[in-house]
Amino acid sequence: MRSENEIKTAYVTVWHRSRLRCDNNYTDRRSNDFQNAHLFESGRLTAFKVPLIVLGVILISLGIFMWIQAVIIAEIDDGIKQNELVTTGICGLVRDPICSAIMIACTGVVLMCANAFFLLLPFVYRLLLTILTAATE
Repeated sequence: MRSENEIKTAYVTVWHRSRLRCDNNYTDRRSNDFQNAHLFESGRLTAFKVPLIVLGVILISLGIFMWIQAVIIAEIDDGIKQNELVTTGICGLVRDPICSAIMIACTGVVLMCANAFFLLLPFVYRLLLTILTAATE
């Protein structure tokens, strides 16, 4: 019969081996899952990270301000319900202030990511928005 120390030693040895096996499997699985992650790593703009975050926060704030001006201050909903063109406030400066506010805020979020590949997204969004607007009018 084994002594208590031998049983503890055997248990610790088995635990360490299983732990090493789990760690190796995790490392292998992780490297397989993210083998294409280097594509986005190459687009990181680390030198411009702080200015892009500041600009992103400014654009998000501007987008929120424009949305509040259009929906709450200019009461664009009342104009739509009465089938009237609202030309006061922000609606007199921008053709579609709600879409513009969303686009500006989303551009701010993209800038905060500080990735060169994501900088193309606002242009793609604008192209799709133009196509959708042309199709509905």
